[in-house]
Amino acid sequence: MQLLLLLFSFVVFFSLLSVAELFILKKLGFDVMAHLRLLYETGKKIQVFFEAFGAIAFILVQPVLFTSLVVWAYGAVRPDFAANLRAVYAILN
Repeated sequence: MQLLLLLFSFVVFFSLLSVAELFILKKLGFDVMAHLRLLYETGKKIQVFFEAFGAIAFILVQPVLFTSLVVWAYGAVRPDFAANLRAVYAILN
């Protein structure tokens, strides 16, 4: 149970990190929503769809990727951690 809580906290942390990255991009001058709004107003609806899908995929995929990398790296250092992960995945499947 503690392991699932740890994995969930990693996903939440990296999700917040992804949103923070978008805010930093906005501060640096690249406003994602303004860019999508401009594309929508010019009639490029297909491009709006693909770019919005890319932004959503960035927010959803990056936390899972980082969490899996952290788990993989930590499992290489501590084999007992990897064994616990295999047990959790066996329960979930």
